[in-house]
Amino acid sequence: FKSKVKQIPQTKKEAKYYEILGKVAAKKAVERHAGKIKELFGPTGRKNIAKGRDLTAIKYIIGTGGVLVRNPGGKKILKSIKSDSTATEILNKAKISPSQILLPSKDAKVLIDNLYLFSSLGCLCEKYPEASIKLAKKSIELKI
Repeated sequence: FKSKVKQIPQTKKEAKYYEILGKVAAKKAVERHAGKIKELFGPTGRKNIAKGRDLTAIKYIIGTGGVLVRNPGGKKILKSIKSDSTATEILNKAKISPSQILLPSKDAKVLIDNLYLFSSLGCLCEKYPEASIKLAKKSIELKI
């Protein structure tokens, strides 16, 4: 049995399908991982508390995985999850106020694991931390 699905898009139409699929997956990941502001009511009145991870202060959004690494639109996919008009539009459709979701700010820099090394480096970093960091920085083309 041979699959008709190719790992790397061969046409502009396929690339567009991969981009759409990647955006849906990225947004689902943010929906699962980003914290939310919840309203609680108690004896002293209403209070807002953060529940979950606050992604508003992160500096970098790093993408890895085939649809991000092997697709020229990988950065575009990740940029769509930041707190900008695209994210706001999606939240509005879901009847969620953008101020209730702790999304990455529009200033967060989007980086791609170009060499597709991050999952392997996660295993290697315990024994070879310096080499792992060096390879990770090379893969995302980060100069710190």
